[in-house]
Amino acid sequence: MENNMKDQEILYKAVLQAEKNGYTEHMKYLSLVHNSEANLDLLAQKVFWIHKDEIIYSHRFAKAFFGEEDIIYSCNAWVNHLKAISRTENEINYLEKHLNA
Repeated sequence: MENNMKDQEILYKAVLQAEKNGYTEHMKYLSLVHNSEANLDLLAQKVFWIHKDEIIYSHRFAKAFFGEEDIIYSCNAWVNHLKAISRTENEINYLEKHLNA
């Protein structure tokens, strides 16, 4: 997957959205970033990008980002989304479609 700023921003927004629902695993990556004068949001985007596969395919991230319940199918929504995202060509586009859904 090509690395571009828009994709980094989408992943960052997805992580922040999951964070609002209790996801905290991403903090271990931020502990690697030292405080500096640089823009911390941009640094976080770059760090998350480096670990994007670990984040995107994490069960904890999926539960927090996609939610636990699928009312239509009476099952764990996050499981269905992980299956779908693993079959897509561009995981970031898939996440973008589900931002703030």
